[in-house]
Amino acid sequence: MKQWLYIGIPLVLLALGSVLFYQFVWSAPPEQADRKLEDKADTAGSGMDSEDEKGQKNVSGEKSGSPEAASAVRKAHDVINGLVGWGRSGSFHFSKNEEKLQTILAQIASASEDAGDTVKRDLENAKKAIEKAQKNEDVKGVLVAHRILHDLDGHLNDDPLDGKIWGYTETVSEDAKKALKYLQ
Repeated sequence: MKQWLYIGIPLVLLALGSVLFYQFVWSAPPEQADRKLEDKADTAGSGMDSEDEKGQKNVSGEKSGSPEAASAVRKAHDVINGLVGWGRSGSFHFSKNEEKLQTILAQIASASEDAGDTVKRDLENAKKAIEKAQKNEDVKGVLVAHRILHDLDGHLNDDPLDGKIWGYTETVSEDAKKALKYLQ
């Protein structure tokens, strides 16, 4: 019986550790798969600026746009997050992901139709970053687009996501210098 304890307990702990490692390191967080778009009828706002709890400026007038635009940004972010988010950029291959990149570009185009001016500019930067990345097979461009979509998704859908703001958008950070630096 003692011999089973010496062998069995470490094996159970190893299996449990492997499952937890896979769940939290190699796969997207569970809340990302379950996210649902809520009614955003009140996102048009009064057009006045406000500050959130972290002191970051929210431009409520630029948050306006249809729920369809917010949904398209969310979908594009979910797809690109599956490609390069959570440390997956090291294993990204353009040849294997051409169709997914085209899907993201279509979702960006869809979101642009009903978006405010700064959101449109940010979406155009994301589109240009993906196109440049494809042309040069440079995964950094896909990461730039991911960071733009991440910040827009959190902002347009009132979702803190992982609490990180990358600072690649004019809409959220009032400064898209990081994105524009890549696009030069």
